[in-house]
Parts: sequence; C-alpha cells; structure tokens
Amino acid sequence: IYPDDDLRSLMSLVIYLTSHDKQGGETRMVDDKQSTAIWLRDHSDWTHQADDADVRFSCLPQAGRALVFLHRQCHDVAEYTGDDPRIIIRTDILFEAII
Repeated sequence: IYPDDDLRSLMSLVIYLTSHDKQGGETRMVDDKQSTAIWLRDHSDWTHQADDADVRFSCLPQAGRALVFLHRQCHDVAEYTGDDPRIIIRTDILFEAII
C-alpha cells in the first residue's frame, strides 16, 4: 500500500480550506469508553453520532487551520448545517523506523 514497506501511517493531518463558524462540521475527538490499550481496542466505524457528553476536544473548521492526531484516536465530525461547501484536505503522516 505504501511505496516502501518500512513506512507506516500512524497519524492523520486535516487541513481546513473553508471556515464555518456556528454551522457545525467540527472534527471531534471522542471518548470511546474502551478501557484497554489503544492498539487493542475495537476501531470499527460507529453506526451512530457521538453524544456531546463524549466529546473530549472539538476543532472548528477555520480556513488555514490544521489538525494532527493519531489514526487510532476515536473521532467523528459534527453535523454540518451550512449551505456552502465544507472543504478539507485529509492526508497521512508517514513514519519510518531508523535503525
């Protein structure tokens, strides 16, 4: 999947290209209620929206803002109620072991 088998994608980078004050669309870090080590957790997609009480951190879309987080961190996106397009760039940050 990667050009070099020694590379691993461990983090996500989201870059917001549009701003949406008070219209939703925040990227939210969520408490998944799993008390085991993060690499042992069930990382399946949820079939429901997270409750506001479970949100630990929320990043409002602001043009030029960037958000970096671990892939395995439970996260979602709040409902977006605006009419204008919500535009972001989402990519991976690759790591390579140095031996």
